[in-house]
Amino acid sequence: DWLWEGFEDTVPWIVSLEDEKSARSMRNGGIWVDEAGLVSWKAFSALQPTLTQEGYPHQLWMSSTTVGKEHWSFPFFCPREAIEEGYTEIDLRELIASEAGDYQLDPTHEVVLREEDGKLSRRFCFFGETRENPYGGQREWEQMRQLHGERTPMFDQEARGRFTVQSNLVYPMWNTKYHAKPREEW
Repeated sequence: DWLWEGFEDTVPWIVSLEDEKSARSMRNGGIWVDEAGLVSWKAFSALQPTLTQEGYPHQLWMSSTTVGKEHWSFPFFCPREAIEEGYTEIDLRELIASEAGDYQLDPTHEVVLREEDGKLSRRFCFFGETRENPYGGQREWEQMRQLHGERTPMFDQEARGRFTVQSNLVYPMWNTKYHAKPREEW
């Protein structure tokens, strides 16, 4: 309720972003994207221009389990780390006005970008862990800890909500002669 205090005439829209163009004709005062990790960059980038409704806060909120560093959300929220770690070619470091919090260690990470017209764009990441969910979160946390192991990238991603890279994956059934064919045999 606090988010919409003073905006009692608000009308919520529910739109599926499976069709990347489905939100283009709307005029919004605020947007919440659920499961943003399943949303393409093209669909997400079409949302921001719809924030044109006068008298509203023009905020875009997202909730999602992180889906890895190669997803657009990592360079969007962690632009310095993404360019330095090689996950994007778009270098926004010169536009960063301020940063706060380590995206791997702190529960909050903030990046403030300067835009060409002098305005600021604030991007906050609030990392929530599964065990913090009052509806069975601790039980889910324990199940994931047993399934994935507490010190694994999968556990960090799924239970701790951190951007990770799945490394040292092993495919014991890999057969180079069978699985890696020359292009002419495709």
